[in-house]
Amino acid sequence: MPFALTLAEVAAAIGAPPPTEDLPLTSISTDTRTTQPGALFVALKGEKFDGHDYVVQAIAAGAVAIVADHNVAAFVPVLVAKDTTVALGDIALTVRKKFTGPVIGITGSVGKTTTKELMATLLETMFSVAKSGANFNNEIGVPQTIFSASETSTAWILEMGMRGAGQIAQLARIAQPTVGIITGIGLSHIELLGSRQGIANAKAELFEGLPSDGISIFPTTDDFAQTLATKARGRVLTVALDGKADVQATDISRHESGWRFTINSPWGTQKAFLPSAGRFNIQNALLGVAAGAALGIPLDSLAKALLRFEPPAMRLEEVQATCGATVIADCYNAAPDSMVGALQTLAETPISGKGKRVAVLGEMKELGRFAEEAHRMVGRVAAKLKLDLLVLVGEQTTFLSAAAIAEGFDRNNVFYFDQTSKAAEAMAFFAQEGDVILVKGSRAMELEKVVKALQPEWTGGKPT
Repeated sequence: MPFALTLAEVAAAIGAPPPTEDLPLTSISTDTRTTQPGALFVALKGEKFDGHDYVVQAIAAGAVAIVADHNVAAFVPVLVAKDTTVALGDIALTVRKKFTGPVIGITGSVGKTTTKELMATLLETMFSVAKSGANFNNEIGVPQTIFSASETSTAWILEMGMRGAGQIAQLARIAQPTVGIITGIGLSHIELLGSRQGIANAKAELFEGLPSDGISIFPTTDDFAQTLATKARGRVLTVALDGKADVQATDISRHESGWRFTINSPWGTQKAFLPSAGRFNIQNALLGVAAGAALGIPLDSLAKALLRFEPPAMRLEEVQATCGATVIADCYNAAPDSMVGALQTLAETPISGKGKRVAVLGEMKELGRFAEEAHRMVGRVAAKLKLDLLVLVGEQTTFLSAAAIAEGFDRNNVFYFDQTSKAAEAMAFFAQEGDVILVKGSRAMELEKVVKALQPEWTGGKPT
């Protein structure tokens, strides 16, 4: 834990009676497998688990106190909270209030994790950075990130995901961010929020949670930039890949291992290079540059830091197949906006010899009634980009293929599979040297199986 915490402080935070004996706590645990001596164990409840069933194991592992939603039999102090998940956030808030460095909150429909990694790379030029781990972006993960921050960390970067209205506000209440970054407004989780306007309002809860002297950062070219602008607090900085903004990219050119561009900003002009296949990641880099510069990092230092960036696993990760093809593994998740960006990346990636541009695409989930049109839109984009082959997995991709063919894509170059394993077998058979193969779909489609079939030694990239 970054700061010392006592059982009395926890009791005050969650509204429980003060303990008869105060105790110093070494850590906060929600999992008996990682509980350390001196820890406070918080018994969380979920649809498929109940931490109260593991109180005995937690104590055996060294927990010196328990937070539960009812009195449990234990020979260590038990603090009772109405909702242990809410209590976990309240404890994290107590720890957060002791931290005086910048706290960067990042949300958006796409690009949160990549922007988080870019932000960490940039801030490390001046700060000791603590950041969210993989999937640590909800009401449990954000507190766990706070608890796991090093005592020596001087800046925190917290990714914030959501499934519905009010959830970003809750995370912002816990994290108390001083800088808010919204990467953009897409269609992810639209089945729960009903419209992109609803998504914009929910994401903008991050800005509403900033202090009056905070910093709000977002792309001015986003369809809902005006909504974000009206919700922004403190200093407002906009970025743009193609358009006018406080921080802009110009002179953009593709090179074998990434993109060259010029940063134009209130802090001056600076040439930069981003080692990423995706042109759209320049915008994510600009979001990080805006935050870093606003926090006092010189522009030339930020440009040098960009050279050290490594894409997160399964997010535009380039993998060399055993047959000599280049695989762009972007199979961690998929939404319409990120799907289009990945297809554009495929179209812009150089091929060699008689190589082909092949898109292996799985279904996009969580789109509700918008699913059919979203898949059709992606199909139309694939046709306009004049890709060579489409390899599709999942029932919803039939809409994608129909739209692509209607737009002029050769139906003889569209291949459909009902299972990812079958698509993986086919790709291992006909992928050739010189091909560039994009592999992208929602996480549930498990399209990493295709990447593994093309490169058996691939381990899914480096952990985030």
